[in-house]
Amino acid sequence: MRVQIENWIRYTYEKPVSFSPHQIRLYPRTDPTIVTHRLQTLTNLPSDVQYRRDLYDNLIANCFFTEPANTLELRIQLEVELWPRNPFHFVLAPYAVELPLQYTLPEARVLAPYREILPTDEVDSDEIWRIDGKRSTVDALVDLAQTLHSEISYEVREDGEARPPSRTLELRSGACRDTALLAASILRKMGLAVRLVGGFLCEFQIDVRDRRADSALHAWIEVFLPGAGWVGIDPTNGTFCDHRFIPTAAGVLMSDIASVEGSYFGNEKVPADFQAKLELELVVEKDLDRLADNVEKTLATENVILTMGGEPTFVPERPEGAEWNVAAVGPTKIGYAYQFANALVESVLPGAIILYTPGKLYPGEVDPRWALNVLRSPEPFPVFTKQEIKPPDEKGLKQLRDVLVEELQIEDRWMRAADLDEPKKQVWVLPLDFAEGKWKSERWNLRKFELTAASGPAGLRLPLHLLPDNLTKRAMVIEVQSTHLDWFLPPLLTAEFESLIRMIYRATEHPNVIHWQSYVPFDLPLDWSKISFTADPGVLEVNLPPDHRHRPNNLIRLLPVCPDWHVVSQLGHTLLRKKSREQNIRVRQIHLPYPLFSELRLNLKTAASLIIE
Repeated sequence: MRVQIENWIRYTYEKPVSFSPHQIRLYPRTDPTIVTHRLQTLTNLPSDVQYRRDLYDNLIANCFFTEPANTLELRIQLEVELWPRNPFHFVLAPYAVELPLQYTLPEARVLAPYREILPTDEVDSDEIWRIDGKRSTVDALVDLAQTLHSEISYEVREDGEARPPSRTLELRSGACRDTALLAASILRKMGLAVRLVGGFLCEFQIDVRDRRADSALHAWIEVFLPGAGWVGIDPTNGTFCDHRFIPTAAGVLMSDIASVEGSYFGNEKVPADFQAKLELELVVEKDLDRLADNVEKTLATENVILTMGGEPTFVPERPEGAEWNVAAVGPTKIGYAYQFANALVESVLPGAIILYTPGKLYPGEVDPRWALNVLRSPEPFPVFTKQEIKPPDEKGLKQLRDVLVEELQIEDRWMRAADLDEPKKQVWVLPLDFAEGKWKSERWNLRKFELTAASGPAGLRLPLHLLPDNLTKRAMVIEVQSTHLDWFLPPLLTAEFESLIRMIYRATEHPNVIHWQSYVPFDLPLDWSKISFTADPGVLEVNLPPDHRHRPNNLIRLLPVCPDWHVVSQLGHTLLRKKSREQNIRVRQIHLPYPLFSELRLNLKTAASLIIE
């Protein structure tokens, strides 16, 4: 999330005073999860603002004022981007997995100031929390945070120093700085190195029970755990610190993390009035692409893979017949599907093939429905010029079969099958399979080689039930149509499937005369593009594959395809309002829990198809 922060501070005196240098510690201590996009320090007086790092590596602004005045105003403006951070995403060193722990000598030498307890910070805390023997480090610290959260009631006290821990424990009440100092004293007493931290707590939810000090200046602690480094703990809210906590200063003492430090010159005490206002505002991204980018980055940091598919459906502008009302299949739907698929290949997926496959078989239906699958390999298939070409004649077809037999390095076992529905049609069948690293063919000894009476491609009508069990029941089939060749491939894995298609492309003189038929390899890799056109009652359905990308130019593309077609629905939401080519329609995408698109405008002047690149 991105947060705009503006901290306004005003000191008003009864008479003009000369101001000493002021140190401001209100700037984020950045890390990979905290990115500062804007940082600005404004004053009402002429000033020299110098940004420096202090002893604890806090970014501070040293402000030097040259003129006396009654009023001093400071305005710190920030815009900070916060990425999700799992506060428990660490691995402790072996010697730090249990408390009490002992630092190594180099660690102890560097951490000595953070382990020291001032006399005023001494506290006997055993009555509310202590460790008896060994205990898991993380469990113990979680327990301490939750104990202080429940035992020390929260009070708002905007000014004044932190109370001594003993007093906070006695009152069982305190502001965040009081509870933080108490927690630091308890852990330092155990020998742990603890630093006090000041900063912003950005919490914009309103449904969190017992939330304290939300969206405000806040104080907490960080404890050094070998292997994990400095780990933030907020005893006021009883939690470990995640991405909602923006540290601006860390140090040993409360004075080290004061938001503003400065005064005026002279020994005279001048009455003054102090005012301050802090505004934290969640930046709502209006650019939907940028918003979706942020969502995807957020998911990626949490190792979450979110994919989205869809099933937009289409109908002609003048739907006629049962196939556009109640039936799934009919005389014109597959023609529209081929037209749609071809336009998709030409415009968006050049080098893809269109593969006819049997579709789903539903109860009460005699035959399976069909599906046209647009498939593109990471290495696209050759792209051929579109021209009107007739299938090869009988001589050309014989040459093609001979070339393939030679390329496959098998015996010539092509057979002609008879189609009783169309006796003059040529149907050529080659028993074919891939096994043990090579292509294999076997002789099918059939007294009569006739296709079954079922409907559909010849490759799905082979009389396989008449073959002995020990013979291969896979085959490549060429069915000669008047305008093209229906070329059926045996069921294969992806590597052999692709290899066979490329082999056929090399063998044939006019590859664009082929209509491919087969089964989609079940091991088709994710790096293949796949979009399916399927028959559904009353509509032509486009099955979009799951995709992790959000951008409309990746997910949605308008194609000048089938100008008499309109989108009917996407993911179950009605899109079409009026059947007018000039009509703009609104699509509201609410399928996902993230507003990847809240609104998107489509123009149906050329028609629409929702496809993935």
